[in-house]
Amino acid sequence: MRPPRQLPGPVGLALATCRAVVLGIGLNLGAAQAGPTAPAASQATPAPVLVWAPLQAQPGGGLQRLALPWALLGAAPGAGVESVQVLDAKGQVLPSAWAGPPPDGQSRREATVPLWAWPEAAGAQPSDAARSLDIELDEQGRVRRLQTHSRAQPPAGAAAPGSARWLLDLSALRHPGERPLDLLLDWAAASGGQALTVQLQASDDALHWRPLRSAQLLDLPAAAAAPALQLRRIDWPADQPLPPYLRLQFETPVQLHTVTLSAESRQRPDLATESLAWRPEAPQAGEAPRWRLDLPLPLRPEALRVRLPALNQLLSLRLEQRQQDGQAWQPVQQFVAWRMQRGGVEGQSPAEPVQAAPARQWRLVAQGPVPAELAQGALSLEWLWRPPQLVTLLPADPAQLAGLRLQLGAPAPGPGHLALQTLMPGYQPGSEYQLPEARPGAAQVQAAPAPPPAWEDPAARKRWALWAVLGVSVLGLAGLAWRLKGELGSPPPPRA
Repeated sequence: MRPPRQLPGPVGLALATCRAVVLGIGLNLGAAQAGPTAPAASQATPAPVLVWAPLQAQPGGGLQRLALPWALLGAAPGAGVESVQVLDAKGQVLPSAWAGPPPDGQSRREATVPLWAWPEAAGAQPSDAARSLDIELDEQGRVRRLQTHSRAQPPAGAAAPGSARWLLDLSALRHPGERPLDLLLDWAAASGGQALTVQLQASDDALHWRPLRSAQLLDLPAAAAAPALQLRRIDWPADQPLPPYLRLQFETPVQLHTVTLSAESRQRPDLATESLAWRPEAPQAGEAPRWRLDLPLPLRPEALRVRLPALNQLLSLRLEQRQQDGQAWQPVQQFVAWRMQRGGVEGQSPAEPVQAAPARQWRLVAQGPVPAELAQGALSLEWLWRPPQLVTLLPADPAQLAGLRLQLGAPAPGPGHLALQTLMPGYQPGSEYQLPEARPGAAQVQAAPAPPPAWEDPAARKRWALWAVLGVSVLGLAGLAWRLKGELGSPPPPRA
């Protein structure tokens, strides 16, 4: 007959507790030491390097702006954006902040508008005059002359009597991307001053007119107690484009001399261009050819231009991105790159605008047939981008300014970058691009300094302290078990 199972005594409980404590603490320490999973051999992290460049600042120091060149960023693979630092001659990190997107440039131009006095038949109503008026246009749609059935009307430059209606030819003054601002009228005012009301009418064909707006004009000479007062400018409606033809209708006849159009255009800042070779990836069986670009920092292009090596080639591509190895590739957009001859003239596809967030890794995947010389080789592209801009506060001491440097890839990140509103009190969007510009010199690459000894690392000291606590706990539990075993003696033999 099998003896009944006995419950563990105090010694067994102590030993079991000792084993549980050792196992639990060992598992926790093992997990803490292991940390994140190490990358595979194919995803090995590049050896850390420290990249720096001398910084040529403007005299006087203060807030200055600098652009990070591609050569500096490309020389520090694996560096983080937090490692970009500006150091003074003593090696102290200076306060800095990342600049916002650059504002569009603005340009203003003025142009004299061709104008004609609108011919009016004596005693005729405006509707009758419109039906009896012939407007002759040239091939570009510009007004050549106005005439009624009885006479032709010369341009306003010639001596002509005043007219209550005037035709303005704007067909040659319209430009894409421009916004009309106002019209400045110059007329022969009466000696005692004049107040006018004018109606603006727009037309696309010089035949059918629609109301645009009305305006009040004023020309008062100086008096004994008051200066001269002139109001000759008409603001253009913000929601209305510039029509090909405009008609001004006054309440009384007016002799117009000139009309000047003011317009404003916005110009995007110029883009920097970098010629890059995207390395081919080894495709799996049945996969399309693909090319990859790894960047040290999350960046994005404003546009990409593919440089095909031979004439009469076409390549359909899909652009993808991701932040790091192990993540899924996210599609961005599709486009077609070509280089071909048409009608004896060689042409190529323009730069393709890119609308995407910054990323560290970019990839192009072929979507159709690929020329044999491209399937296994690198793909040449032009990366059109705006280099990151850094705003920093520089010392005023000339000796400190002489030893400035821009550093990237420091083993231990320095103080974090400030918010731009903190570094620039009273900040307005785009005001950082009015600051003087400091210029980095040639990049210098050196091996990153060795990490500090283990006993200087707070995390390492914490691990060693945990191991010490574990050892003391194990010894204490073992002594307790030995003492209990001695006090209780040997257990009695089992009954038959």
